[in-house]
Amino acid sequence: MSVSRRQLAGLSLLACVLSMSVPMVAEATSAKYRIRRTSASMRYVRAPYPGSGTSPGMEAAIAAAFPLALHREAMNVAWCESRGQASARNGQYRGHFQMGRNEWKRFGSGDVYDPYDNSRAAYRYYRSAGSWRPWQCQP
Repeated sequence: MSVSRRQLAGLSLLACVLSMSVPMVAEATSAKYRIRRTSASMRYVRAPYPGSGTSPGMEAAIAAAFPLALHREAMNVAWCESRGQASARNGQYRGHFQMGRNEWKRFGSGDVYDPYDNSRAAYRYYRSAGSWRPWQCQP
């Protein structure tokens, strides 16, 4: 996921203003990103997955790798990370779930750009971590 410094500065300013008025949790929405600020952390999250049929390859891969109870969350994370493009690349991070080199060595097998391989690795990583915490994008 790529965020310009200008976007980040604008979102940070908006989050600070909101956090002053609501000390525990504040949320704001811009055109692309939703900000969630809690007392412990700040996360930048793109808008959720727009709906069925938007990225059929990603949907099929997630359905094959994740249990049904996690489908919607996995779709939101993958959509935020890659906009449904299996060939997405951001520095060392690749594929639907933007797996880094170290994570891929530990949890992946096959081709990092294959949606099925990437989704299976992401599910292994999710199980190991016990949550979506390792991803910058949250469901």
